[in-house]
Amino acid sequence: MILKLDQWIANAIGKEARISHFDIKVYGGPTDKIKGSVREEICSQYSEKFLADADYMLFFKGSTLNEDDAVEKLAPIVQRALGKASANDLAASDFKAVEGDPAPEADDTEGEEKAEAKKNIKYLFVKVTIA
Repeated sequence: MILKLDQWIANAIGKEARISHFDIKVYGGPTDKIKGSVREEICSQYSEKFLADADYMLFFKGSTLNEDDAVEKLAPIVQRALGKASANDLAASDFKAVEGDPAPEADDTEGEEKAEAKKNIKYLFVKVTIA
């Protein structure tokens, strides 16, 4: 039997997200195989050594991620998909965001506060370490 761990995890989370009516796409893979452009985005927003302790990465994409409580909704979905046992030690703070270009609505001239309130998360990611 061949088990693609990253695909298995992504499928389990995707299924639980659909059950929970949370519209996202889930991708995963070994840290050493992520695209160079993605690695550059993460390292530029966090640090060059940020990915050093991760064996796998999980990525979450979708417009739902721009909601204020997206991470608070996503964390329990991932917990349910992977099991709440001690083998899965996930916290909402483990989700990190890579921001994209500002949302088009942020270009309105109605004030800086409104523009700052609009965010555009390109994707969320979680580092996975195999113990």
